[in-house]
Amino acid sequence: MVKAVFVVMAFVIGAVIVYHAVSHSLPMQGMVRLEGAEPVLISRARPQVFFRPATDMVLLDAGWKSVRPDDRRLDTESVRLSFAVYANTKGLLVTALAESPGDWEWIPAHHVPYPALRTVDEPYDKEHIYESIFVLKPSQDPFYTAFAEAFPSKAKDTTPILVYRGKFLLFGRSMQVIFEYHESIDAEMAKTMDLRSDYMRDFAARGRAACTVAFPIKAAMEGLKSRMSRLRPAKEGYERATLSTWLGEIKHPGSGR
Repeated sequence: MVKAVFVVMAFVIGAVIVYHAVSHSLPMQGMVRLEGAEPVLISRARPQVFFRPATDMVLLDAGWKSVRPDDRRLDTESVRLSFAVYANTKGLLVTALAESPGDWEWIPAHHVPYPALRTVDEPYDKEHIYESIFVLKPSQDPFYTAFAEAFPSKAKDTTPILVYRGKFLLFGRSMQVIFEYHESIDAEMAKTMDLRSDYMRDFAARGRAACTVAFPIKAAMEGLKSRMSRLRPAKEGYERATLSTWLGEIKHPGSGR
């Protein structure tokens, strides 16, 4: 009897050890293929989150990169940026997760890294979304290489890119969640976009329709986590300096910023 109890206890302890070993070996961010859809970027950190691109979006690329946003004191640590890039017949979709190191935090979400034509913030599911629209030059857009590959007839070195950004700051501003929709416009439109309120309204609607973000409860996430695949390092073409500016500023508590 005593021997049987020890056998059962050993089995239970072994199962617990194996469970923790497996769960801790899972990546915090990775890719999961949803049923009948393209693979999507997912995070099992708290709060848990995953992206759901529109059904016409096709995955072009995915990966991760260490990025160091501008701050003179962030000299030995870096931000881990995970991203996936998609395209449909009209534009490019970028989904991204950026974790700050240690006690560092992203600055408040209403500060955007580029001059904004429009900003809006409102409730979204259990969180709060900060939306902005801005125009980028190709040299400012870290995902312009992917855009040029998806739309070679539209891509020129001088082609302005109109960008819709939806952003969330989670877990005490330590996790930045971004989805962006990019379309090319002509130079004249870029100069007068601030006067084109109807166009911007329609463009914002296309941006929102390009992707939704889900913040599922723990039980709903279990099946997804078990199918996660690791992200590979990002391929060449995504410049760290451009990505750093794109992510925006980071600060340390007590810095007064």
